Amino acid sequence: MLQQTKADTVKEYYLRFLDAFPDIFALASAPEDAVLKAWEGLGYYSRARNLQKAAKLITETMDGHFPRKAEELKRLPGIGDYTAGAVASIAFEEPVPAVDGNVIRVLSRCWGIRENVSETAAQKKIHDLAAKLVPADRPGDYANAMMELGAMVCLPKHPHCDDCPVQPLCNAHALGDAEQLPIKKKQVRPQEEHLMVLLLVWQNRIVLEKRNSGLLKNLYGFPCLESETLPENPFSLASVHFRYCGHARHIFSHRIWEMDIHEFHLMTPSLPDGFFFCDYATLSSFPIPTAFRMARKYAEEILSRDLLLSSDAVSPLSL
Repeated sequence: MLQQTKADTVKEYYLRFLDAFPDIFALASAPEDAVLKAWEGLGYYSRARNLQKAAKLITETMDGHFPRKAEELKRLPGIGDYTAGAVASIAFEEPVPAVDGNVIRVLSRCWGIRENVSETAAQKKIHDLAAKLVPADRPGDYANAMMELGAMVCLPKHPHCDDCPVQPLCNAHALGDAEQLPIKKKQVRPQEEHLMVLLLVWQNRIVLEKRNSGLLKNLYGFPCLESETLPENPFSLASVHFRYCGHARHIFSHRIWEMDIHEFHLMTPSLPDGFFFCDYATLSSFPIPTAFRMARKYAEEILSRDLLLSSDAVSPLSL
């Protein structure tokens, strides 16, 4: 969970996840949709899938015994050098480095590494240096200290050099270019995509789909069209455009979704393959990613509105 997500955000998800899956056997045997639902809101859903794949591998081939060495950990799905080093050093006291972005920044500045850290040669240099610095005693405390130094003191911009315990050793501080390090390749600007998010309604129910390709694959969402023009009958469904709900924007690591959300009322309940109806009571049970947060809000409003209208339509004399 801490890969690409801050600890403050992770805390409540972590505790809730442990309540749902208290041990590795519970996680391995759970339905994937239940795992994704527990992960809902954290993003990067491949992490959740890899976590479950690792649990299955451990329970099926390792008798449920979690690997304790970094090299063994790296054989598990979703675990690379950084995660393996962090788990092995902090949990099992193996003297191996845990090199995340914070540690790269600290080492680049202290040792004056003025090479593109996105390139393989510079990455190897930093990893080799990090490995030499790990003490045999209390490597877990050392790993935490290095990560905290980068997160709290050696900041990307405006580093707190006066508060830094290693300032006398820092090459970048001595030369005055700390904020220019580490050197990274220029980031590619995220590509914008314009989507129509369609809330297709039929008798107190709304349409969901399980996405079978592309971004958010195997997650649930509302039908979308890549278009800036409102379709007359989306997905060849007989329907009437009811209203424009609003606009939403979601930023992925390499893509931006600009979404216009529209409510359509269907004339018949016939749906294409992959689409299905959902009512107000069951909408919350599906793992719907944060990208659809605003669309989901409107969907809940529509379904609760239609429920209210339905209840008002019932005569007290008929009860």
